[in-house]
Amino acid sequence: KKEKIVVPKIELSEEMKEELDRVMRSIRKNDIVKVIYFHQEEYLQITGMVSRLDGDAGILKVVNTKIKFEDIYSVEIAV
Repeated sequence: KKEKIVVPKIELSEEMKEELDRVMRSIRKNDIVKVIYFHQEEYLQITGMVSRLDGDAGILKVVNTKIKFEDIYSVEIAV
């Protein structure tokens, strides 16, 4: 079992929110993305193919991992 370091969720600055919003709008299904997100008091990183992007529900699904938009710290599209 891995040791877990509990961390508080980071509040994004307005600039970071705008950049995140810009990148999120350019993501399409089947893009390969690297996402850092907050889950159960820790930050995790996942890289994989976008299988679902639901703006109405606020969900980004990378392979089989559902991530709420509000839990995303950063996202980048792999080239």
